Amino acid sequence: MRSGIAHDVVSGWFTPDWAAAHPEFVQQAIKMISNTPDDRYAECCSAIAAWDGRRSLGRINTTTLVIGGSQDSGTPVNPHAKTLAASIYRKFSTARTWRSSSNPTGPTV
Repeated sequence: MRSGIAHDVVSGWFTPDWAAAHPEFVQQAIKMISNTPDDRYAECCSAIAAWDGRRSLGRINTTTLVIGGSQDSGTPVNPHAKTLAASIYRKFSTARTWRSSSNPTGPTV
């Protein structure tokens, strides 16, 4: 894969501040993506785009911790982490409600 695409892909994985503080990890990720053959990368993207795991949430049969990052562009807190937490919460009457650093005391789902 061309390294220009790899840089663009990897730039979405890390916040700018974290990337600046950990350039060795960023370079390792760029190298990993750069070494991925184009056709295999395209197949992976297609598989991720087509996958919808919401249908499998009913199979989760244990209390689950859902973690979402406020700066995660690939799987943002809203709607992804909140959707997961809300779906799993319905199954467990003792489950803890959604909490975040911006809302540490109360449920938002």
